[in-house]
Amino acid sequence: MEEFVVEVTMSDTNIDHQLRLENKELNKQIALQEVKLLEKEKAGEALQTSEKRYRRLFESAKDGILILDADTGKVVDVNPFLLQLLGYSYDALY
Repeated sequence: MEEFVVEVTMSDTNIDHQLRLENKELNKQIALQEVKLLEKEKAGEALQTSEKRYRRLFESAKDGILILDADTGKVVDVNPFLLQLLGYSYDALY
């Protein structure tokens, strides 16, 4: 039984061309990841801003606000106005 060995080689030009294509694709992927990272950072900043606004509203509201866990019925949070209205301390409700 005879063995046949086939050797395939690429010319330097083909290798260089292939490397350039792969480098170009990698650069596109890097740029895409940078865009995604910036979007994630912006979303995180927007979330923090929203949370701060919510917390200020919650803390300064002149309405009593009580947040309960729907499954357990335990107090999750209560605003200062309701504490004052009921005459309880924050720790007394937990």
